Amino acid sequence: MAGAAEKERPEDAIALYKELVEEAIGRRQRGAYREAAGYLCRIKTLCQRTGAQENWEDYFAALRRKYARFPALQEELDGAGLL
Repeated sequence: MAGAAEKERPEDAIALYKELVEEAIGRRQRGAYREAAGYLCRIKTLCQRTGAQENWEDYFAALRRKYARFPALQEELDGAGLL
């Protein structure tokens, strides 16, 4: 559903992807963290396309702080090259 909204309604797609990120992280498995990183890549791309780069940076920094005690997640985020 988020993928379908990317072109017409990118803000809605971003909101949906953010929900998917939280859901994936909540599963607390490395594969799910990798999945979350993929959704974060989509969010970053949409933020860049819509001129919301600053929103992306704030969101990503807050997410890293929120899950600072999840080393496997942090490794996946680092490996995805999101910043």
